[in-house]
Amino acid sequence: MDYRAQDLQAGIAYQFNPLWLSTFVFTSKAAEGVPSKSGKDFLKKDDSLAPGQILCTLCNTGINYGARGVAAIKAHVNSKKHGSLLNASVTNAPLPIAYRLPTQPVQPVNREADADQPTASTIKSVKDRVINLEAMVIATLAKHDLPFTFAPVLVDLCKEMARDVKALSGLSIGRNSASYKLVHGLAPAFTNIVIDEMRNKPFSLNIDESMSSAKHEKVRLHSDLLLLYML
Repeated sequence: MDYRAQDLQAGIAYQFNPLWLSTFVFTSKAAEGVPSKSGKDFLKKDDSLAPGQILCTLCNTGINYGARGVAAIKAHVNSKKHGSLLNASVTNAPLPIAYRLPTQPVQPVNREADADQPTASTIKSVKDRVINLEAMVIATLAKHDLPFTFAPVLVDLCKEMARDVKALSGLSIGRNSASYKLVHGLAPAFTNIVIDEMRNKPFSLNIDESMSSAKHEKVRLHSDLLLLYML
């Protein structure tokens, strides 16, 4: 479609210029150190857009160039949102198409026997291995319907567990085992910790009464420890 003619027919003051998608180069002042980008790298014009509009695929935002022409595109490129996403696109490498989800317990590694054998970690660069680990974390979250806010928590946990490779290689927890150890192991331990804290520090009790769906009264008791710092 001749978008320039379409703009002209619609009475657009500044008509579409196809050079924006080919030879024009844009530099974002909001993304210092990021090389200039050609318009074809992030601009898109198709039939779904209204006359006088072009799409920034990086921000997924329509740009109204009808009143200002290329100046409107430059203003968008210099915006904080575009600069932030541009920085992210440069610093975050694309995830690989293929990845391996951990479906079996990690087997102990015989480092002496395998010393002369090339492994994935010795063949791939550190950057490629990090990208693959990112893909495994994200795929695990998606597979188990976990919120993506849990990603940094999971990464920190993996780093902490990796400190003891020998113990980690022998780790195996089933659903029933996890439930039992939470109820009969962790819960009593944390309860004792809270009780000890309440004995030695001031605390408050908050009582809230409400009706359940079955019209039964429920009382919720919540305790807050008051942490006082003496200067």
